Amino acid sequence: MLFPDSWVIFEESADFKGDGLYVLNYNGQLMVKLLQLNPFENILEIISVNKEYKSYSIKLDESQTPLFIKGKVLRSVI
Repeated sequence: MLFPDSWVIFEESADFKGDGLYVLNYNGQLMVKLLQLNPFENILEIISVNKEYKSYSIKLDESQTPLFIKGKVLRSVI
């Protein structure tokens, strides 16, 4: 789990490189979330590791709000 003052080390890239922990900019909010792609339904699961926050799904072919991947997390420092 990450805390508000945790540091993350990430590889800066806008590409989705498989399921994992990513730094995202979604609707102007910077966040770290676990991404899991369901390729059969073209749905991206955005999963909160911290149970205090909700997880949600985006249907990629219908989403009106842009999701920008900033990079994949390599390490975290708590």
